[in-house]
Amino acid sequence: LLGLPGAGKTTLAEGLAQRFGARLVSRDEIRYGMFRPCSFTDAEKAAAFSALIGAVRTNCALGQLSIVEGMPFSRRGEYEAVAAAAAAHGRSTMAILLKIDPAVAAQRIAAQPSAQPATAADRDTTLPFTVHARFRQPPPSTLELDARADRLELLNAAAEQIAAIRGDDVHHRSSSSVDITNSRRQALIRTASSRAAAHRSPPR
Repeated sequence: LLGLPGAGKTTLAEGLAQRFGARLVSRDEIRYGMFRPCSFTDAEKAAAFSALIGAVRTNCALGQLSIVEGMPFSRRGEYEAVAAAAAAHGRSTMAILLKIDPAVAAQRIAAQPSAQPATAADRDTTLPFTVHARFRQPPPSTLELDARADRLELLNAAAEQIAAIRGDDVHHRSSSSVDITNSRRQALIRTASSRAAAHRSPPR
């Protein structure tokens, strides 16, 4: 899961993990387990990311689905490292980007200061802008979701796409699920390839 701090990656990840019986692999959780207290340095992040890659490799070897989050994946090479770890075991990956304006993300963080977990104690209202400034172009075929949408709609939209790729029953949903109309789905979902096509000049 890709996106700015405050986009709602952890909430979506937890919902997907529960729906698919997947294993949740969080860089923030790993870092918190490795370093107490944590100084939130680049060195600690790098060590936690290495452990994250190891967890993905292990899950793939065991035939377990991983939902990877706890970091924005804003730098080129990070998502690619996860994809390479999966590919080494004959597994594919899917990038899901939660799109959100950094100002909106900052407002979300400011609205819940007391709810910030110890795993992300370095998260403040300036962080979405810092991450946004360095955010990479999403990988090809990234599924883009509007992070402002209803949480259940986001979960259903992401789950449908994952199920389609895995060949699962796309109607495998929790009892609290709601249907999304085609027009609403199109507004909610956007892929990187469709975004690129929208910016291409028409043929002459």
